[in-house]
Amino acid sequence: MRIACAKADGGITPLAYHQVPTGQCQQSLRKLVYPGMETRKAMSDRLESQGVTGPARDLLLAVTASARHQARVEAALAVVEHLPRPLAALAIVLDAVGVGGTKGLEGRATARLPIFRQLGKGRKQASDGDAWSAALLSALFKIVGTGTLVLGPTAVSLGERDSDEFGWNDQDFIPKPWGHALSGNVLVHLATGSPLPEVLTNVRLEGDVSGWATVFNRFNEEAPTP
Repeated sequence: MRIACAKADGGITPLAYHQVPTGQCQQSLRKLVYPGMETRKAMSDRLESQGVTGPARDLLLAVTASARHQARVEAALAVVEHLPRPLAALAIVLDAVGVGGTKGLEGRATARLPIFRQLGKGRKQASDGDAWSAALLSALFKIVGTGTLVLGPTAVSLGERDSDEFGWNDQDFIPKPWGHALSGNVLVHLATGSPLPEVLTNVRLEGDVSGWATVFNRFNEEAPTP
């Protein structure tokens, strides 16, 4: 099942593109995420209505958690299936780095990368935010596989033999706040040795301070706002 209503027409969908799904699209996504399966809350409510409470309810919720997680992973993969694999992986990295906080680099804001706002409640700090963040990271591991995400100032690839490189630092493709946060974190790391956000520790970074400074400046032609 494809989630076509979340895509722009033609070409590669900009990661900035986001359209509030119609009721029909939301229903399609819900069927994709939970094919024949309830959300945790819905299952909990149903069990309580049937008189199943306490440790018994908790047990049933626990033993079905893995299946719910796998369903979320498949939904996350479906959202980026139209992108080349390096760009799909980069989209998840951008979401994980996040936006907000000091200088817009700490990822404290609840906002998700726009194309992922159709997943669950669409916010990192929502009640289902942690579950969807975990699903997105699992989707990242599936996309990258045994390869390595290689990210430079101008191109991203999976570091495989004959792997294609894709340009990524276009403001028409990457929303400014997320481009600001990613390039800013890499720039500060290269210039000062400060730690990277955890998701970037699994990325092979290329380029020097000058190259990343150029990217950062490009995303700051106007002040970023999450």
